[in-house]
Amino acid sequence: MNAPAHFRFGDPIYRYDALASTQDVAREWACKGALPGTVVTARSMTAGRGRHGRKWEVPTGANVCLTALCPPVAPEEAWKVALVAGIAVTEAVRTIVPSAEAKTRFPNDIYAKNRKLGGILVETMLLPDGKLAPLLGIGVNVLKAPLSPEIATRAISMEEASGFPCQVSVTEETILVLLTALWRRWREEGFDSVLALWRSGTNMTLSRNFILNGIATECLVTDLSPEGIVSIVSRDGKRYDLPAAHIILGEER
Repeated sequence: MNAPAHFRFGDPIYRYDALASTQDVAREWACKGALPGTVVTARSMTAGRGRHGRKWEVPTGANVCLTALCPPVAPEEAWKVALVAGIAVTEAVRTIVPSAEAKTRFPNDIYAKNRKLGGILVETMLLPDGKLAPLLGIGVNVLKAPLSPEIATRAISMEEASGFPCQVSVTEETILVLLTALWRRWREEGFDSVLALWRSGTNMTLSRNFILNGIATECLVTDLSPEGIVSIVSRDGKRYDLPAAHIILGEER
């Protein structure tokens, strides 16, 4: 399952009108021998999921909704996939609608106007050589669409955040182009080369719950080292330095 020399995300793309989950169909394609770069998209999903199995609502035709098969990575590097993807999606949104002022919330949620605009879900398949093949799910709210009351209070679309009309197809293509470029940059130049983008594109004022000693604790992320050490500060001022690969996040507030 090694990436071909001409590897790029979106080569090929399998498009569906409606699916339960692009993650599940992408896994099926991977089991059939699909190569890295393969992307599965859907105009709507009936069982879209986020982190911890949370439901992701996908109104028909209003969202970017895709899963990309990534090149294999070593287990100790798997945590970097979500961050690279978060940077790429955030940069794509900022390119298309700068006025939305999109930012990443650690590790890979995309926010605008302090509401969630998109998210990343990474699942993996264990390969015979011990490496992991990431299944990279990306969801972005592009057009304003009806959502359940619970979701509507926390979510926002590119159209709402910017006040400008947006296109799902343009957003999808921009994401795949930037994801390809950033993935190559990471693999060819090292993770240090993408950290500057992560720092400039991350909102350090958006807190989230981290599980510390078994307790959900609201913290702010202050930095991330090239070695994968995440620096966080709790509301009571205590500082923690945690390996990114071992962080457990609590429920979203």
